[in-house]
Amino acid sequence: MNQKTWKLMTGCARRHQAAARGYKAGCATLMEILMQAMVAPCAWIAIAMLDGKYYACATTVQPFDMTCRAVTRTPANKIRYTVTYERNKRKSQTLGWIFIALALFIGSIVYMANRWFSRLTYLHRNYMLWYHDIEDQKFELIAKEQIEEEAEKNIRNFLADKRPKLNWDKISTVFDLVRDRKGYAIYSRLDEWNECHPINVEDNISDKTTNGSKDKHSSVADDAGFGSSSEMKNNSEVVTSNSLIEPREIEMNTLSTGDTHKGYSPSAQHDIVSKPLLEFDGAMREDQC
Repeated sequence: MNQKTWKLMTGCARRHQAAARGYKAGCATLMEILMQAMVAPCAWIAIAMLDGKYYACATTVQPFDMTCRAVTRTPANKIRYTVTYERNKRKSQTLGWIFIALALFIGSIVYMANRWFSRLTYLHRNYMLWYHDIEDQKFELIAKEQIEEEAEKNIRNFLADKRPKLNWDKISTVFDLVRDRKGYAIYSRLDEWNECHPINVEDNISDKTTNGSKDKHSSVADDAGFGSSSEMKNNSEVVTSNSLIEPREIEMNTLSTGDTHKGYSPSAQHDIVSKPLLEFDGAMREDQC
């Protein structure tokens, strides 16, 4: 039973209709498998026919030219056989050679017909066979690596926290292949448990790393004299709120105070205050554009 046999037979009763190759392709593959499987039985039949004893004993009524008691007491190389037995033995050898010739002829015709009607050339067919071999090897290698990563993730997820006895009972029972609601296969009880408890260990590690980096940045800010992160956030909110005040409101608030500088009139104060405010208003509009 080669690999092609198991690919054809395993799961064929429940195979998805879209993945089926059809009855014609299945029958062709089955005939190829049967032809390969018939090599060993045909070889045993040919060996038995060439030996001749099996056929001669089966077709001869009295194979020995002696009594039964004499046969049991006589060595095997000194037993006398009848003429009919010897004739049937030679006939068996002849039939054996004929069988071998017919088997070689029919096998050669079938093999050559398969090559005649092939859609591939000699080198292209060799390339396809080599590709299948390398594909099987690489699939096994990469699949084992992927399985190792998934199994490690499931085990770490299960051992990430304290486990009650119920969880141990769930992963310790006998398991058969099942599928989840989306149709994906679940391969073990531990895999099934992880489907019901999707805790990502990598996210926890990344959260711890992010929190550690935030604490490190806050400590650096304190050492540099910028205060804590909350104070820096409050200061930034104050600056943002002040930046949203219109320049004309600042001008009116300044003039409404009624405070005058020494030696300056209210009109002069208005000129002093309005000039930088107009420049600030132009810069704000450029930034908005």
